[in-house]
Amino acid sequence: MVNKHKFEIDFKKVSQLFPKLRYTEKKSGWSIYGDMDICDIQGHYWETFDIEIFISNAYPYCTPVVWEKSFVIKRHPDFHIDVNGCCCIDIEHKLLMYQTRGMDLFGFIKDKVYPFFVNQVYRKYDGNYASGEYAHRFDGIIQFYKEELEIHSPELAIEILQKILDNNLPQRYDSCICGKKKYKICHYASVEYLKLVPKTRLVKDILVFESNWIKNK
Repeated sequence: MVNKHKFEIDFKKVSQLFPKLRYTEKKSGWSIYGDMDICDIQGHYWETFDIEIFISNAYPYCTPVVWEKSFVIKRHPDFHIDVNGCCCIDIEHKLLMYQTRGMDLFGFIKDKVYPFFVNQVYRKYDGNYASGEYAHRFDGIIQFYKEELEIHSPELAIEILQKILDNNLPQRYDSCICGKKKYKICHYASVEYLKLVPKTRLVKDILVFESNWIKNK
């Protein structure tokens, strides 16, 4: 299978940077497991985490799941981990995009997984995350829409999401959905980003905006 061949090639690159990681093949995909050593920028050892990453056999078009198995991290949502050790590596929207855009295993582990655990160690000693964090639950969705998509009102968020779901979007040179500028220089990029997110997640966002944000205005 093409995806098995690609996974094996990509994992070789991973193992060069993280030599303590191994993998086993399962019926539904691959389980990457082992120790991940965390060092500072001078190469000084900080901490070791026992981790597991599940990659489905749809790779590269899949959303990885990451667990911390060494119980170094307190099992609490404030630490972006649940009671089972499942780690919230990034906001769900970005992870779900892998299902449509595809993912690079080496880039995911180097740029997402390793910094997550670096941040956990940094917080352990400093009390804060070195590179900041998304807020939790609904507040994190608001933050994502505001900071990364420049969608600042609940009404506009709902209207944009509904138009995506209905495939009723303006042409590039028409007025934007927000009514301020030409669509191509306004919210076009934000809409194209959201179109890569599974529709089930967009439906959830609409319900969240309607039931939480507008209700609490």
